[in-house]
Amino acid sequence: MLGLYLIENKKYFFLIVAVFIIILNSVGIAAKRLSSREADSIEVFISKTKQEDTNYVNNLNSLASFYLNKNPDKSLKYFTQSIEVSEKLKFKLGNANALQIKGIYLKYKADFPAALENMLKALKLFEDLNNKKKIASVENSLGTLYFAQQNYPLSIQHLENSLKIATETGDSATMANAISNFGMVYFQEADYKKALGYYLKGVELGKKIGDMNIYSNSLSNCASVYANLKEFNKALDCYKEILEINKKINNKAGTQISLMNLGETYKGLSQKAINDKNPKLANDYNNKALDVLKESFSLANELKMTKEISNVAFCLAGVYHDLGQDKDAFHFSQKAFAIRDSLFTAENQKSVKDLASKYEQEKNEARIKFLELEQKDQIKFNVLLIVLLIVGAVSIISLFFINWLRKNINKKLVEQNISIENLNKDLHEKNILLSDSESKLIGLNNLKDKFFSIMAHDLKNPINSFKIILESLTEQYNDFNENERIYYLKILRDTSNHLLELLDNLLTWSHLRRGTLTFEPDEAFIKMIVDISISIVKKHADEKNISITNNIADDISCFVDIGMCMNILKNLISNAVKFTNNNGNILIFASPHSDDYITITVQDNGIGIDENNLSKLFKMDFDLTLPGTNNESGSGLGLILCNELVQMQKGTISVQSKINEGSSFSVSLPLYKPEKVKILQD
Repeated sequence: MLGLYLIENKKYFFLIVAVFIIILNSVGIAAKRLSSREADSIEVFISKTKQEDTNYVNNLNSLASFYLNKNPDKSLKYFTQSIEVSEKLKFKLGNANALQIKGIYLKYKADFPAALENMLKALKLFEDLNNKKKIASVENSLGTLYFAQQNYPLSIQHLENSLKIATETGDSATMANAISNFGMVYFQEADYKKALGYYLKGVELGKKIGDMNIYSNSLSNCASVYANLKEFNKALDCYKEILEINKKINNKAGTQISLMNLGETYKGLSQKAINDKNPKLANDYNNKALDVLKESFSLANELKMTKEISNVAFCLAGVYHDLGQDKDAFHFSQKAFAIRDSLFTAENQKSVKDLASKYEQEKNEARIKFLELEQKDQIKFNVLLIVLLIVGAVSIISLFFINWLRKNINKKLVEQNISIENLNKDLHEKNILLSDSESKLIGLNNLKDKFFSIMAHDLKNPINSFKIILESLTEQYNDFNENERIYYLKILRDTSNHLLELLDNLLTWSHLRRGTLTFEPDEAFIKMIVDISISIVKKHADEKNISITNNIADDISCFVDIGMCMNILKNLISNAVKFTNNNGNILIFASPHSDDYITITVQDNGIGIDENNLSKLFKMDFDLTLPGTNNESGSGLGLILCNELVQMQKGTISVQSKINEGSSFSVSLPLYKPEKVKILQD
């Protein structure tokens, strides 16, 4: 199922690849691509030379272009220096190249107005120099800039300019970039016929000029369109040809990706065969997918491509599941989830600092604007005073003229007062917004302090237990018999499991707070997710002789994020085991909630929860940590996390409990209905 998920969401996967390729396409500024060794040599040369000439500027631009993706801070240093020197030398070509690099750098930083300003300056300089090749390059960069802002009409307009000029000058590299970018724009607009037409032009161009990179990239783009259109056989032919090219030129990274694409395509053909009620053919395609995915997985490990290892592991888990090899499916799904979690980093403190900095900046801007308005008012007042003096002098000539002039002045004063009132109103509204931002910051800091307090409390006890037991075993090892050693080792194992569970929940909570946890719903069979969750806590349940029964039917499927759903059910079942006495029972069942929702209930006959504590279970405002029946430690974070993840699924969570009778945690989730999913996707 996980492999199928990647296939059916190919559009979003391709969009990420598209943006990455657009970024690479827009960097084609230097005369040639530098190798790392060449870049190092140029850096050494620049550090030693004292002569600032046009060659010096060209070297700075080459380094700025080289580091644009690898080390943006270095790129910023070199193109800033290049702009300064080229302006001093009045070297238009060098200055234009540096401005274009700066524009692309600002696009990466999502500062689109500044990026546009620098690219237009570069374009004007290249037009003054009548350098058509560079004009085409900047037009292509402008096309990618508007694509990043989702302004597709302007993106197409600039790409048309780029393609036209590149065709006239015979610049095949820029032609290929523009053609590829056209395809990406139309693909994003879901106009697959036009997208495919441009990608096929790219294939023809690559074949015509003998450029294997252009040829294979265009073929890959074609395959992505075919896969999105469910024309898997055509996609398969493209990926096979790309695989042969990569093997021929010994491109291991390209070979790994080609093998993974082949595996996904075979998986798509397998699903099509299942829909056509041809299980034998589906099984054959799954076996073919398994062969190429294993090879892809091996290559990804050899090349230490962490993200690709995770992607292939997800695909393998799906294929193994469809082949009925659930043990292998579970193994690879666990590996994929573990790698995915390791890729995230906690940046909460930086987010708070950025918010505070933004607040301070907005406050200063408001203060500056107020002072500017005050200065303008003073100037207006001075002008008015001069006018009044002139009027006084003229009053000797004619009282009628004075009256007429007074009326006009009064009118202007009223208008000015209205204008000042409007400005004061704007300032008042901005002060309210700044006050709201300050309140939110204080709330975030309080929440952070409360969160750290809970984590410190929950981490202190297990770590202290670790320390005491390890010191005892280390210093008095021979004083304990074998049974006592095993007993203490089991305590260490249980404590480490609790710490791992706590840290896993902590990592997920961190992603939720920062908004980096992506919600990707798909069809998910609840019984399978519950079975996997049970297998995770089964060892703990067996030690307490607790039976866990899964009464959910095989055909109940929900429209949820699979990873989030597994996290919810794993936490609820783990809590049920923790608070159930030895020899107890846990029952998991599903019941209809409405036409569009199903309720999954985890019911135990454990110690129950006091009525006063029920309202505190899902809130960070309360520090509620209760020991299990075997003194298992725990934190309230698991249930708080469940509550937020359920809300992301458009569901609800509730609890019913009585002391010494047990607890029932119920989660309502949306049912999978293909017709509604299709409407959402369209």
